[in-house]
Amino acid sequence: MMASSDTKMVVGAACLSGVDASDTAFYMDNESKVMTVSDASIYIEGGFGRLTLQSGDYAGGVGEIAGAGDQADIDADGLVVIAQGLGLMGANPYLAMDLAETDTLSDIEVITGGTLDLGGMAAGFDMVLGNGEDLLSITAWDLGLAYDVGDMSLAAALDSSSDWGLSASMAIAGFGVSATFGSSSADDHEKAGITYSVSASTSLNGFGLSIGFDEDLEPAIGLDYDLGGLTLYAGYDADDEGGEIGATLSF
Repeated sequence: MMASSDTKMVVGAACLSGVDASDTAFYMDNESKVMTVSDASIYIEGGFGRLTLQSGDYAGGVGEIAGAGDQADIDADGLVVIAQGLGLMGANPYLAMDLAETDTLSDIEVITGGTLDLGGMAAGFDMVLGNGEDLLSITAWDLGLAYDVGDMSLAAALDSSSDWGLSASMAIAGFGVSATFGSSSADDHEKAGITYSVSASTSLNGFGLSIGFDEDLEPAIGLDYDLGGLTLYAGYDADDEGGEIGATLSF
């Protein structure tokens, strides 16, 4: 993306001319990177399953609930490669690794697991494999369960740090209502102990409104308006002591 009208694709150039040929060599390099890419992903899908290459983090098959279910994740330091299976009889196994540029073979971060879909019920399991001589050891794991019935969805998550979380969501009189409840250990910049949150959202004539609060009764409010391809949004979260305002364009 061009940052301004005076951004140059190539910085520095020269034109050399002479009468006699010689062995002199001239090289030109860009002064800085012309283009950088972040949070990009490429995937190849076929009868063998799916192979994904991405630069972003990977959370595996278990979704986080109230701080639980986040132990067997990849925090990308390099290219993340994800190989997913065929999905026979509702089972979808995967293997993912983070290929950081400075990692040796024994330092590569590897997680594996899968999801199992049994109609209205689903289960997921993620585990971090050891490296070097302990390749077959499990250093961390996540377990998740989900159940859908009618307009109601229930989910639970548990991980190797003894964190657990429960969530429920349903549609009531045009409102989408969701609640989470769980217990998590103390991490940097995160709450510890019993946590919960409740939120409700609705939409009408292109307007969307969401209101929620947590165990400290700190509110979070969001508002958006869809103009057909252009969405305006604004929000405030008392827990984060700040808000946001912006727009997204889809094309």
